[in-house]
Amino acid sequence: MVYTQNVHLLLSFILCPLGGFTGSLLDSVLGATIQVKYFSEKEGRITEKRLSNGSVNKVISGHPLVNNDVVNFTSSFISSLLTVIVYMLLSGR
Repeated sequence: MVYTQNVHLLLSFILCPLGGFTGSLLDSVLGATIQVKYFSEKEGRITEKRLSNGSVNKVISGHPLVNNDVVNFTSSFISSLLTVIVYMLLSGR
């Protein structure tokens, strides 16, 4: 019984950092591909904000409903879910 608990503990210590790394990679990929990016003509730069100095910025890429908060939530949720699934598959639970 103690051996089994140690194996589960070791598996947890291995999977937790891997799950975090997976979440970080997923966050980067989603942010680069589907997160909305705007161009502020007043500031002459790309921004994540819809408004700059009272004027609406122009969408240049991504989906208008997918802001940084959506990307963070999605990457955290998916990486957590995948980590739990892998743990359950490897631990036989």
